[in-house]
Amino acid sequence: WQKMRVSDKEYQKNMNYLQRYLDAGVQLVGTCIPYLTGFIPLMGEHYVSSESHAVLMMNSLWGACGHADGLEAGFWSAVCARTPLWGLHKMENRKGTHVFQIECPTETLLDWDLLGYTIGRKTPTHSIPVLASGFKRPDIVKLKSAFASMATTGGPEMCHIVGITPESRTLEEALGGIAPVETTSITRADISESLEMLSERGSEKIDFISLGCPHYTIDQLARLAGIIKGKRVYPDVELQVWTAAPIKETSDRCGYTRIIEDAGAIFLTSSCPLTSEKVPPGSRAMAFDSAKQAHYIKPGTSAKVFYGSMEE
Repeated sequence: WQKMRVSDKEYQKNMNYLQRYLDAGVQLVGTCIPYLTGFIPLMGEHYVSSESHAVLMMNSLWGACGHADGLEAGFWSAVCARTPLWGLHKMENRKGTHVFQIECPTETLLDWDLLGYTIGRKTPTHSIPVLASGFKRPDIVKLKSAFASMATTGGPEMCHIVGITPESRTLEEALGGIAPVETTSITRADISESLEMLSERGSEKIDFISLGCPHYTIDQLARLAGIIKGKRVYPDVELQVWTAAPIKETSDRCGYTRIIEDAGAIFLTSSCPLTSEKVPPGSRAMAFDSAKQAHYIKPGTSAKVFYGSMEE
């Protein structure tokens, strides 16, 4: 926490809160990817959560039933062992409303991050998008980024991907026999427009880089270690790398943590620049590999914000 410029007073206050949660039976995982650290509701299981992209992931990929309810509803449900029967807890409300034909590249993680961002900004609030065709089969890391950026711009709590998610083996199943409100194509021009919204043009001397929103998986840490091994972070640049504590334990065992820290990066868990509000003071230009992080930080800073892939 000292590396994040947190004061002793702030640290103690936070630890007091965490101790109260711990005493109440809360598991202190401290991550936006709880589904990769043991919180996995099964298909048809009802749950309460708050992290927007995690809800999208659990509803869509697992077929679990829940909402981004927020902390208050989480406490109520924990105390009462009940949650209201509404919304996506009811099967008839889980059908797709807006169909998207994909006509843009879907090869890389960056492609899926931008695709999610674009679909989110083109989907009305409380709608359920359906990716119908034209995409390359994603893995869970690509969907993690796609759902994070989709939740950022549109706030959907469920997304059908035909042939991949369990409630949409076909387009007809995803729609439940109801005609979609709208069918739209996502083109290269749409993706370029999203990129323009997220990143400054040109180049600038970078002061701050943050990687790991949503938190990096062990595969992403391995990839980063391979890129950064034997290199040094420029002395005037702060490079933060974020993951979940259980994943850091694996990274420690694999030697990735040492490689990343030996290069001069700061390896961190349990938060991110956005939620901690600890962006390095005086930063004039910063870079992120997360559309979510760039989108939310850009309006609140006078610094130039750049967005690109991990390698960039």
